[in-house]
Amino acid sequence: MAALKESAGRDRVIHLTLENATGPAVRQVLEGIQGIDSLTTVDETGSGVCVRLTSNGGMDVRGEIYRRIRQTDWVLIELYQETQTLENIFRQLTREN
Repeated sequence: MAALKESAGRDRVIHLTLENATGPAVRQVLEGIQGIDSLTTVDETGSGVCVRLTSNGGMDVRGEIYRRIRQTDWVLIELYQETQTLENIFRQLTREN
């Protein structure tokens, strides 16, 4: 049970897809958000970019991400946070024991 509580506080992974944006521009706009540990460009095309962000588990940075995107001319296509599945939790618990 303690391991489950601990896993709830681990890093959050957020996926973001934007039109009319580039990887470097997204990094510049989002890099100052407190709680974001890393930003990785997953895919970049002529029309947009997909990025993967990690933040520490204690902070939900999605609201600030949205506020910063709103100040640009980017189109927000997708913004979601990965969730822990029962299968992943089981694997973590059995790996730790």
